[in-house]
Amino acid sequence: MKESNFVKLIKKNITLFEWLRIETTTMHGFPDLVGVSPQLDTIFLEVKVATGNKVKLSPHQIAMNIKLWEKTGGKNYIIVYHAKHLPPEKVILYEGRLSLNLSRNGVNEPATREGWTTICSYLQKVHGSRPTKSEEFCHKKG
Repeated sequence: MKESNFVKLIKKNITLFEWLRIETTTMHGFPDLVGVSPQLDTIFLEVKVATGNKVKLSPHQIAMNIKLWEKTGGKNYIIVYHAKHLPPEKVILYEGRLSLNLSRNGVNEPATREGWTTICSYLQKVHGSRPTKSEEFCHKKG
């Protein structure tokens, strides 16, 4: 599967967010997708397709994922479509802080979550229920 097709699957299956595709040549390693939603945290996704066990992450992608994890308080992930030789394929989510281990260990690295339903539930639980911007501004004192 091509990465562009996997992005379409992400948009179809993780509907909690509006997904913005980022194509950048100016900032090496910046994640492929930004997920925005009025009542959820904004998150970043690096999208990867693994045909074997290896997940190819460049040094820039590893560094950016670790930095984003630290600077955003854990709001970035790597999502992997693992096209095994025999069906069924797997969709695997990893926390951005695990990028170096994921690069070294491939899909053998313990996942944060697996499967569309489990990934959606996890993202909603971890990043959900923040007030909308209008509520934030209306309730500010000052």
